[in-house]
Amino acid sequence: MARKVENIIKLPKDRVRILFEDGLSLTVREEAASGIIKGDELSRETGEVLRIEQELLDAWDRALGFIKFRPRSSREVVNYLRGRKYPEHVIDQTVERLSNDKILDDEAFARYWVNNRELFKPRGIHGLRWELKQKGIPDAFIEGALSLVDEEASAWSAVESRLKVWKRLEKMVFKKKMVSFLMRRGFSYEISAATFNRAWTSVNDRPESGIDPPAFD
Repeated sequence: MARKVENIIKLPKDRVRILFEDGLSLTVREEAASGIIKGDELSRETGEVLRIEQELLDAWDRALGFIKFRPRSSREVVNYLRGRKYPEHVIDQTVERLSNDKILDDEAFARYWVNNRELFKPRGIHGLRWELKQKGIPDAFIEGALSLVDEEASAWSAVESRLKVWKRLEKMVFKKKMVSFLMRRGFSYEISAATFNRAWTSVNDRPESGIDPPAFD
């Protein structure tokens, strides 16, 4: 069934809203509505093309809103749009456009994720690799991002603020607590044990009062 165009309203961001006499309206890119004017009768086929265009535009806006809060991986955006019940062809085209515009970049995302963890919640190589795989990052990008990680420094950063509390523990309790903590964060046993040795030496070489011992001539 053909639909007659009642009006076309220009919107921000190079968009237009097409109003039909039967009350239906579609919001599409201005480019997609090129050549359509008030009074035109649009065929069912043309109407379907415009409906899909509106769906693509809506998925695009939702994806941008999702990405606004922090960078996302391609898989995260796909899962988000699936949760919003968009058809697969709309999801595929949206993700492709986002990638072409460099709004989605899984290689850059992998570096961002590792750097963010290093700053706020250090994790070991195993933990970071698992997290990035869960987000659908290709292996090559994962390994590139992980190649910049100093795992020993990360492990120390993860436990340093806890030493004031743990230093009063007996040695074996101290070791169990620290090694377990680090391994839960994806550090290997070797790195965890080495960090314990450094920490134990550190807390036992430091005077309890925090005052430097007197110097003797």
